[in-house]
Amino acid sequence: MDKISKKKPKITVNEACQNRNESSGHLDKNSTWYKTVTQGSLDGFLLIRHPKGDMLDVNDAFCNMLGYSRNELISMNIKEIEVDLDEKKARSVRKVSAGIKESGKALFETRHRCKNGRIIDVSVSLNYLDKGLLACFCKDITEQNKLRNKFKQAEAALKESEDRHRTLIELGDKIGEAVIMLHDTNEKEGVHTYVSNQWTQITGYSREELLDMPFFDLVKPEDRQLSIKRHRQKMAGKNIPDLFEFTIIHKNGKEVPIEITSAVISYRGNKTNIVYVRDITARKYVEKELEHEKENYKSIFDNIPVAAVEMDYSNSKRLLDELKAQGITDFDTYFDEHPEAIFKFQNKQKIVSTNKAWYELYEADTLEEFSKLETIELNALKKYYSHGQLSNIIKHKKTALLHITGVQNQKSCISSIITVKGNIRDVQFWRSVAPGHEQDLSRVFITMVDVTDRIKAENELKEYKDHLEEVVEERTFELKGSLKREQKLHQTEQKLRRELETNIKQQTEVIRRLIHDFKTPLLPMMGTSQMMLDHVQDEEIKRMALNINRGTQKLNNSVNDFIDVMRDEIGILQLEKRETDLAELLAEVGEFFIYEAGRNNQTLKLQLKKSLPTIWADPERLRQVVMNLLENAIRYTPSGGTIILKATQKGLSLVVEVIDSGHGIKDKDLPHLFEPYYSAEKGGRRVAGLGLGLPLSKILIELHGGKIWAKNQPGSGANIGFSIPIKTKLD
Repeated sequence: MDKISKKKPKITVNEACQNRNESSGHLDKNSTWYKTVTQGSLDGFLLIRHPKGDMLDVNDAFCNMLGYSRNELISMNIKEIEVDLDEKKARSVRKVSAGIKESGKALFETRHRCKNGRIIDVSVSLNYLDKGLLACFCKDITEQNKLRNKFKQAEAALKESEDRHRTLIELGDKIGEAVIMLHDTNEKEGVHTYVSNQWTQITGYSREELLDMPFFDLVKPEDRQLSIKRHRQKMAGKNIPDLFEFTIIHKNGKEVPIEITSAVISYRGNKTNIVYVRDITARKYVEKELEHEKENYKSIFDNIPVAAVEMDYSNSKRLLDELKAQGITDFDTYFDEHPEAIFKFQNKQKIVSTNKAWYELYEADTLEEFSKLETIELNALKKYYSHGQLSNIIKHKKTALLHITGVQNQKSCISSIITVKGNIRDVQFWRSVAPGHEQDLSRVFITMVDVTDRIKAENELKEYKDHLEEVVEERTFELKGSLKREQKLHQTEQKLRRELETNIKQQTEVIRRLIHDFKTPLLPMMGTSQMMLDHVQDEEIKRMALNINRGTQKLNNSVNDFIDVMRDEIGILQLEKRETDLAELLAEVGEFFIYEAGRNNQTLKLQLKKSLPTIWADPERLRQVVMNLLENAIRYTPSGGTIILKATQKGLSLVVEVIDSGHGIKDKDLPHLFEPYYSAEKGGRRVAGLGLGLPLSKILIELHGGKIWAKNQPGSGANIGFSIPIKTKLD
């Protein structure tokens, strides 16, 4: 104990230098204590003259630190090894140096340049000795600073990462995306260790209820095993699809569809599955509604009575652009000079989807039949070439091509098509490009209406007009044979020509307007209204659609009647006879008009014998006659009245009668009922309409070799009927 207590206390180099300086008043560099203190120190030591900065002495540790010898260093000034510092640190060093005499000692950091050019960070402990001497002890802290900087960088990165994750979680809440953290314990899999606010809203559970609850307890039983399997695969580091959809059960029992993506990280020493969850209830609803709309669109597209097809013209468009790049601008002339290019363009077209009416127009049953259409067209073109029709077909195909590919921007055009059975059809095209596909034409909708009969009728009218002009010329020539009657002939000729031309012009104009203004849009109107009746649930809209449908049906019948009367006048109206069950035909028409009569508070009775024989007749024309007679009876029978449709066999004829309980037919109207354009009176006023129903009925019955009549019933009401001879095909 005594030895220990008498042991001299340790003294630092700084204290030794200071004590030595104070006791002796000068520094002896050759003294034993000086050499022991300076050379024995692990830190670098140098003795500097202040304020000049000359290095008077250094120890071995300082030489090793900088790579210089002792002789080299003591011949240098401290400024030669110091490195320029940034302004802030330089000011600090200058301040320390300026006040060292008063303070006596200082501690600061600076930078030195080694002999090999390397820059090191140095910690300096500075002591002021007597007579302007500075004792400096230096330590290389370069690696220490590097570690400190790395620590600061790691600390900043950690803070940045925490800020980023906090921002992502907060952003997830704002955009409706929940963030949860799941880890596995010995007892449970996928236990919640963190939940964002959005997850509590999606599930209906509080944060306290969710923490330590297994995630899979929330999953719908049917989806549970698959979601557990996915979690295990993810935790095992397996590569699985990022997005996954399944259903969870809300706290209130409601099913909630969700979409998740996840990533496994190490969190607090444990593998943790970070899961991002989105409630996709709204998206699923939209997807369901979209699918419903697609089904509605397909139903409408398939059942609309107008032929419709969705086409991909992108290849044709590219071919067209190639020609434009070659400098071709006048495609009308180009296709006239290169008709083979028309078929080249046609072969580039691709059918995407079609409807039932389109198959009917092309006389096809399946889409596969169109693979043979090219061969069918070539064979048909050879046939029509021999009849001189090829140029007209090519012209029509060119017009349709220019229209469909957008070279010509008219709303519609008329073209000719060849069906899979090799028949020619004249059709009117309407083109519509789906929005967003105007440049590539990959989705183009084409609707087509068969106008073959209309064009045929127009041609027949033109022939009729030409024929009448020939008759006028012949009559004129005959009248000119008599010189004495030349003046009168001239006047008669001019009058007859004017009358005939006026008559022809009037009839042609009326028919053209009816066909063009009524017939063409009637089919889409009838089809659209029928589609609305089949699909619309709203009763008010359905009632309006029913009125539109009935009106267009009546208008269509009136136009058909007018065309038929005109055909009869020029002698081209023909029947298509076949074996016909008149009793069945009358029952079918009668059942339809029972409903019509009921709407007018009328009663329609059917008195039809089932044993009526079949006849050789045109059933559609007879149906047209019976419908005209029933419509006429409904029009003139008051509310509460009765109408009877009666059919019997009398000898070698079948007799059909329509008897009503109306006011009968006025005597002045009876002789004119079957005259075209005559309208009988009803309630003291002429009934509106063309008055062609009964005249056309008379024409059709007489073409069958039958008779038609109109008479008043005893008491009240009218009886309009007809008789048809019972004939077979052989007759």
